[in-house]
Amino acid sequence: MYAENTIVMRGAWPRIWDLSSQIEHWPERLPHYRKVTIQRSSPDGLERDAFMSARRNILPVSWTSIQRLQPNADPSQARVFYHHIHGVTKGMEVVWLFELVGTDTYRVTITHEWTVGWPLVGGLASTLIGELIIKNIADKTLATVKKLAVSY
Repeated sequence: MYAENTIVMRGAWPRIWDLSSQIEHWPERLPHYRKVTIQRSSPDGLERDAFMSARRNILPVSWTSIQRLQPNADPSQARVFYHHIHGVTKGMEVVWLFELVGTDTYRVTITHEWTVGWPLVGGLASTLIGELIIKNIADKTLATVKKLAVSY
């Protein structure tokens, strides 16, 4: 399964980076996130294990992932990586990409790649989970980050 969500947003680069990468604040900033618990952090803070819980409308979903941050003053070189290590989406790879497209205007893309190893139903399950849950949550995340980026 491959899914891609993209949005164009305006705001100062440090603010967009903070909103995109500081997941410990997502439950207070993003209404569809219920909980984020940082379970482990590297000494430099660039790699963290996190339990994450969100809602797809009324459906609760949760997973644990390793977040790796690649901060950079040049947005095109900055990345936020996730590798899901527990939950239904175990093995999923997620990347946040940033592209400067104008003065304080950025194209932000979230990609999800996931190969489901479930015999017989893996393809259907990954399509349903990808289209109905993952894309929905990522769209809400990007829309809220966009709204918050211009409000500061």
